[in-house]
Amino acid sequence: MSLIKALLPLSLSAMTLSFPSFASLADTKQVSGSNPSAKVKQIATITDAVAQKRHEPRYPAKEAKSGREGWTILSYVIETDGSVSNILVEESSGRRSFDKAAIRAAKKWRYQPAIENGKPVQQCQNRVKIDFSLQGANGSVSRKFFQQYKDIQALIEQDELARAKAKIDQLKTFKQWRLSEEMYYSLVRASYARKTGDKPQELASLKRALEANSKHLTPEFRLSTLQQIYNLNLELNRLHDALATYEKIASTTRDKSLLKLFRENRDIVKDFIDGEQDIVLNGTIGERNTWNHTLVRKAFSLANIQGSLNKLDVRCANKRHVFTVENNTSWAIPESWQRCSIYVYGERNTQFQLIEHPTPQTLAAVAKK
Repeated sequence: MSLIKALLPLSLSAMTLSFPSFASLADTKQVSGSNPSAKVKQIATITDAVAQKRHEPRYPAKEAKSGREGWTILSYVIETDGSVSNILVEESSGRRSFDKAAIRAAKKWRYQPAIENGKPVQQCQNRVKIDFSLQGANGSVSRKFFQQYKDIQALIEQDELARAKAKIDQLKTFKQWRLSEEMYYSLVRASYARKTGDKPQELASLKRALEANSKHLTPEFRLSTLQQIYNLNLELNRLHDALATYEKIASTTRDKSLLKLFRENRDIVKDFIDGEQDIVLNGTIGERNTWNHTLVRKAFSLANIQGSLNKLDVRCANKRHVFTVENNTSWAIPESWQRCSIYVYGERNTQFQLIEHPTPQTLAAVAKK
């Protein structure tokens, strides 16, 4: 079931917005135990890993010479000896040379390991974004590139989609490629995806636009894009990402009426997560032969596999396990593993469903209400 129909409509066009900078929003209600006589027991004392040595990646000479910029987001595991392992590219601007440089650097990083009850443990949920930017680049885009961008947007608005797609593919061959070009390229891909009804591609493209040029965005543009990302996350049942996007929206605007709407929507999302209905996501293996998602529940299954899936990598805060995949297989993650992300590996374009199930404890709690 998709949650979007249950939520309040959110439209920036209907609101008057102000955009000064604003720290992350936090509820001001005091939190206390509902039963003062209840006894609690400390389960574990956990200290996060601390970076000791983090080498900067070497800028690929070929890319520097041609004036190309890019970025890479890595996921990795910090081992009990402080070394880094199981590095994978979660997202990037698409240049393999930048991805390889980022991975080479991360392999040399060293940490003081995470500690649980006095003993070193793996820290399995780590994510970092590495920018490759050149001195003197100020977020501007070349006139030639921007004109091509406007021409493609016009074609999309006129439903000349075949011509627009051909020009988008041609645009990617632009010789000088700064982070600003990457942003506009991602925006035009998002427009094309919106026109063709490809919501996963629209979401991915909007996220890439923000990742590419976040330092040079106006608050207005950032807020508008975040709202689109928020709504798409809800439509695609990526509920953890929707809640994370809410926090970014809250840090972007002080508009009280807008924040009130988003808080109300956030509360509905949280109630839905705690409810008794399955949360169903449609997944497709991408060009890196992976698909990833952050879970909001502890029980899930993979079903309706069309193609070939060969591995499931479950990365939680303090545990990591890798499984083979069969159709209609279910997993239940212990609460002690804390928040978890999954990485599904398989043949490109394999389609499947991820179903997050309510746990027996959740169903029992719902039944008592």
